[in-house]
Amino acid sequence: IAGARRRQAALKPYNRGVTAMCQSDFETAERQFRLAMRTVPDLHLARYNLALVLMKRGRHEDAAALLEPLVAARPEEADYGFALGNALFYQTRYDEAAAG
Repeated sequence: IAGARRRQAALKPYNRGVTAMCQSDFETAERQFRLAMRTVPDLHLARYNLALVLMKRGRHEDAAALLEPLVAARPEEADYGFALGNALFYQTRYDEAAAG
């Protein structure tokens, strides 16, 4: 029950982050996704969306650091792999981006 309550609590900042991201308010989105991840560290969608926000803000190295464990944990999620490849590409790590 405690885990379910934490997940429910994490959904509030997560949803606020999604709304902010859709409005191109990347500062607020970053803050809200980080809050959701502090509440539930393994909330994969918060981690993924935070990485997307970081890429929008030009922080590709930070985004890749968030995406690498996601891709390792869920290699079947094409969106995670594509996002990681994009983050690596913008770091001029072309061989790694193409391999992913």
